[in-house]
Amino acid sequence: MWTNLVAPPVGVYWNRNEMPGIVLVGEPTPDNYTIALRATLAGAKYPIPNLVREYWRKEFDRPVIKAQWEKLVEEVEAK
Repeated sequence: MWTNLVAPPVGVYWNRNEMPGIVLVGEPTPDNYTIALRATLAGAKYPIPNLVREYWRKEFDRPVIKAQWEKLVEEVEAK
């Protein structure tokens, strides 16, 4: 597996354990980031074309986001 991103498990990365191209740093300390970055650089390989893009597209493509917003609005209006 290749990696091109090191990030803390917050925001869009929260509770995502099987993401292509990313290493999550649990406790955001300088030492933990240093270890993750060095491991990433040491193991860097070229990605399978579009692997990361397709992973994120499943949840964040415009039609997906639009459908989620419409569902949320319907839920709020029903109350």
